[in-house]
Amino acid sequence: MDKSLFFMPKHGPKTLLKTRASVGLRSRRLFMLGGGAALVSPFLAACNPNSRKAPPSLMSSICDTILPADEHPGALDLGIDQQLTELKNAGSTRFDFLSNAIEFIDNQAKRRYQTSFTELDIDEREKLILELLQNAPSAQRHQLINLRTEILRRYYRTETGHQSLGYQAPNVYLSGSDT
Repeated sequence: MDKSLFFMPKHGPKTLLKTRASVGLRSRRLFMLGGGAALVSPFLAACNPNSRKAPPSLMSSICDTILPADEHPGALDLGIDQQLTELKNAGSTRFDFLSNAIEFIDNQAKRRYQTSFTELDIDEREKLILELLQNAPSAQRHQLINLRTEILRRYYRTETGHQSLGYQAPNVYLSGSDT
């Protein structure tokens, strides 16, 4: 696997201009983790010819777009959207970026597509989020990155997230059978 997908090169995100075919990606998950935003159209065309509708809530739509189910459960399957909605509604100023980021995404969807983000199909949702991660003003981009990071952090801290990466906890290696 090409590890450059997981790290931002020192020359910026434009150096991540790789298509699905050129790096052998098996799922949208790796593309969204890598943050490669510039070659959206070829990737989306190769990725999923059968578009699906967004889940009903804005937070669910965003979580499903950033970390959809593929051969492993997605963010919605683990309730990440519900966790983030609870944090947003709890009133903690630490998570103000959640409200700001989802409002920014929905406003951009309305501006570009004349409809809410939840009404866009998966290809339009992915294209919009990737373009915003690449081209949004600095403050909004920072909030979007924080939102994406929070979704990924919550997902990959679970056992399901570990399994999707093929991670085995160290105690598996310390079973005592080799000593």
